[in-house]
Amino acid sequence: MTEQTCVRCGTRTPPSDIVNVASTDGTYRLLCSRCFNEEMAQWADTVGLEHP
Repeated sequence: MTEQTCVRCGTRTPPSDIVNVASTDGTYRLLCSRCFNEEMAQWADTVGLEHP
């Protein structure tokens, strides 16, 4: 299993914990699940997000 790197935090993670996210400019980024959840919480104006 090849680990991939989150472009936001730089964490090396297995492919099962990575999300390929489309950006508004049409590009794609690989984010770990923690960074993805944090970004989605920001978009939804969620306060106090706790990671499992």
